[in-house]
Formats: sequence, structure tokens, C-alpha cells
Amino acid sequence: MGSISCPNSLGNNLDVTMPLRRANYAMKTTLISVLLLTGGLFAFAEPPKKPTPSDQIRDAEVIAFVSIPAVTTVTYTNSIGQVATNFLAEAKVERVLKGTPPESIRLKDGSTGSILSQHANLLTSRFLVFVRRSGDSYTTADKDDLAPVWGSVAGSRRVVWCSICISDGEAVAWVQKGLKK
Repeated sequence: MGSISCPNSLGNNLDVTMPLRRANYAMKTTLISVLLLTGGLFAFAEPPKKPTPSDQIRDAEVIAFVSIPAVTTVTYTNSIGQVATNFLAEAKVERVLKGTPPESIRLKDGSTGSILSQHANLLTSRFLVFVRRSGDSYTTADKDDLAPVWGSVAGSRRVVWCSICISDGEAVAWVQKGLKK
């Protein structure tokens, strides 16, 4: 047992005997309870919401089918000291569904899991892009903003967009429907 000296209202020190083990136990119990309660809140919190196709259509300044012959990688240290990578590509605009981009646009994708990091191995250079203007480049907000397009004949091409595989005609119809909302 230990003792704690504490002043009373008259300024005199009183010797208050208090079991320190009991006080430590109470503090530890309170701390553990608080940690469990706050941890439980985080455990049941919703994960970050993934953008829906409607969100992508609404948020994009430009939606277009583009071809990308080559990709350049730029690695840098960001403002919080982490090493980050941007993938840059000069894209030839083939068909515009929204916006008024020039015939050739500079794409910049720094999203985690960017499909452009696999460009050399994809066996396709055609993409359906959902991008916003940022300086002299057009940038993505999410990895699904670059949807690969497989096939070379219009009408029989397949687009992998938001984890589903649809025809290029279906993709165009979805975008047009989303623009009418």
C-alpha cells in the first residue's frame, strides 16, 4: 500500500492512504474499456465508398474511348515523404461521349492499382476513360476510371468497367443514360 499526500482547503497536507494497486487497476480498466469501445466503432464503420458508374459519369469532365500506344512512369516523393508513382500517356481520342477534349490528351494516373502499370502486358491499347482536367493533363480519380477495351471491331469490343464485362455498345448506352439524369 502506498500513500498520497494532498492538501486540504486550509492548505494543510493530509496523508490519505489509498491502495495504489486499486487505482492502477481502475485506470487500466477504464483505458481498456475506452479502447475497446472506440475500436468497436471503427470495426463496424463502413469502408470507403467505391464510386458507382453514375458517380463516374457525373464527376468526369471527359468520357471518351482512347488509344494509348505507350506509357511513361514517373516516380517521386510526395508531400508526406512517401514514394509515389504516376503513369503518363499520350492518348489519341477516338470517340467522345462527354466533354470536348482535343484530339490528343495527356493522361496522368496515380491511383493505386492503376491498369496503366500493366500496359505493356495488357495486349490492348484502347480504353474507355473517365477523366478530369488538371493543368495540362487529364487525371483519374479511381482505378476504374480507365476501363480496358478488348477487340478491334466496333460492336464486338468488350469493356471491363466496374468489374463487369460489357460490349462497347452497352457501355455507350450506360454513359448516355447516365448523362440524361
